[in-house]
Amino acid sequence: MNKLGQYIQENLRYPKAAQAAGLAGRVFIRFLINKQGGIEKVQVLKGISPELDAEAVRLVASMPNWLPGKVDGQAVDCLYNLPINFSVR
Repeated sequence: MNKLGQYIQENLRYPKAAQAAGLAGRVFIRFLINKQGGIEKVQVLKGISPELDAEAVRLVASMPNWLPGKVDGQAVDCLYNLPINFSVR
C-alpha cells in the first residue's frame, strides 16, 4: 500500500482548470487486476467533474502491473476499488 500511495503522489496531475475552479474531493475508481497483474476495465464509480474523473482514470490505467490475487495457489482476476483524492493546497 505504501508503494501505491507513493505512485499516486508522484504521478497525479491535478488539472489546472479544476484547481483554479476550486474543485476538490474524492473520485472513486474501480478496476480489474487480471491474472497476469495487468489493469483493465477502469471505471468511475463516483466522480467529481469530467476533468478530475478523467485524470483519476488516466492515473489508474497507467499504473504498473500488480501481483495478481491468488485462490488456492492459482492466479485469479480481482476487482479493486480505489479513492483518488484531489485537494486544493
